[in-house]
Amino acid sequence: MKWMCILALGLAAVLPLSAEDSAPAPQYGYLVERIKVPTDDGVVGFAAGTRLLIVSQKGGKAVVKVGTRQFTIEAIQMTTDQEKADAVLAKEAAAKKAADKDLKEKNQEAAVAAAAATPAGGTVGDKLRALEKQAILVHGQMQETFTAMMATPHKLKPRTPDEYANNSKRDELKAKHAELETQYKRILEEERLLRHETR
Repeated sequence: MKWMCILALGLAAVLPLSAEDSAPAPQYGYLVERIKVPTDDGVVGFAAGTRLLIVSQKGGKAVVKVGTRQFTIEAIQMTTDQEKADAVLAKEAAAKKAADKDLKEKNQEAAVAAAAATPAGGTVGDKLRALEKQAILVHGQMQETFTAMMATPHKLKPRTPDEYANNSKRDELKAKHAELETQYKRILEEERLLRHETR
């Protein structure tokens, strides 16, 4: 029995591993910047933070795969460091949030401007209805800004970068709220004067 065990161990040591056992584990990376990849149909974009399967890497270039699409990038356009990838993802998410917020504000401003517009030759009633719509929209913006301002932490003596950033954000929201409040009062005054003229 002892000799059979030794023989079995010896065979295990000399027998080649299967291809599955000897295959290296797949290596993954993450884009550190947004890229565009030419395709037969045009161009495909990949956001920073996209997970990549690294096929090969040589001479400052890397062949990578996303899904079924394989392409070549500069090695410096990706990282295998998870912490750096997380930071890139956080930055990308913050940039998207800021862009969405900016778009929302522009849409709100456009809605206010559209509400203020009256048809050529419009009656006093048309003008009053336009001012009422404008007042409702601006008041809604005031409420949103005030809610965001109250939800933002504020420190009298900030010590960390986050605390400084929050204070700065709160100051911006406070200034925006004051601006909207002035606009709202101006609309109400215009409405009051217009009603007074029609008496």
